Amino acid sequence: MRRDNYAVLVNEFLPSPWTHLFNTPQFFEIHRTENACYLQLVAKASGEVLSTIHFAEPSPGVFRSPRLGTFGSFDFKELPSIELVELFADETERILRDRGATEVEIISPPFAHAPELSHLVFLALHHRGYRATPHSLNQSVRLDDRPFSARVDADGRRRLVRARGAGLEARKLTSLQELADAYDVILDNTRRKGYQLSMTCDRVREMAETFGDRVYGFGVFRQAQPAAASITIRVSQDVVYVFYWGDAAGFSDVSPTILLAETIYDHARSEGARWMDIGTSTNDGAPNYGLIHFKRNLGCEASLKLAYSKTLEGTRP
Repeated sequence: MRRDNYAVLVNEFLPSPWTHLFNTPQFFEIHRTENACYLQLVAKASGEVLSTIHFAEPSPGVFRSPRLGTFGSFDFKELPSIELVELFADETERILRDRGATEVEIISPPFAHAPELSHLVFLALHHRGYRATPHSLNQSVRLDDRPFSARVDADGRRRLVRARGAGLEARKLTSLQELADAYDVILDNTRRKGYQLSMTCDRVREMAETFGDRVYGFGVFRQAQPAAASITIRVSQDVVYVFYWGDAAGFSDVSPTILLAETIYDHARSEGARWMDIGTSTNDGAPNYGLIHFKRNLGCEASLKLAYSKTLEGTRP
């Protein structure tokens, strides 16, 4: 491989419709800081974008991918050679040094999303002095031809029957107002458990307005009364991500969440996705045992997200 056959462009924003949502220029702009940079690895001969990553500063000198969001890291259009990953990693570090970086932080996707690429990135960064630590434990359902009822355990099947017997019905939400209503259900659920959501309703609305049909929701209703809701993101061609979900007060005894999970599962399969990502099951890195077991009973597989970090010596002031 000849390195001079490739170039890394900064803030040029060439079309790369294949990249995952968290690496798109639109997501970059939402979280952009003054010294932020959107990097694209390009083949000089064709002008084709081969890979993307972006960084912004949560604090001066600290460049993070992403500044805010679920994950960032190096995304490639096709599985690259290790030499190409190393080239992009080297050029990325050079560009960040020129911008005054003293610390680089990269949050990886769950390894299950792209196992071989994840291992190549790990190897390249490890040999460049990056420290890798577990960021969070992610859990996802691998989609196949089986119906959802065949993926869950016997208790899950009983809860599906109970939910339908209680008159609950699930459907995709159809408007920004319904998405805002779903957010309110999820926020109340989260607060009842003693937690907070990472995004405001206004920011979720901004995401939906920016990304259109890639950000949407599902709801479970008893007649017109909401029993559970989700906010869902089509992260990539392969991944449908349950960003937030929760049940409404007074409905936990009729198990609306499992009916919600079945509906999202069926939707993701019909859309040709390979994974239904149900998110992380750790709190500040510590395992949430109840959540891990609940997701496992839905048919989830566990996968780590890693946090890479490196202190840059001799960076220009």
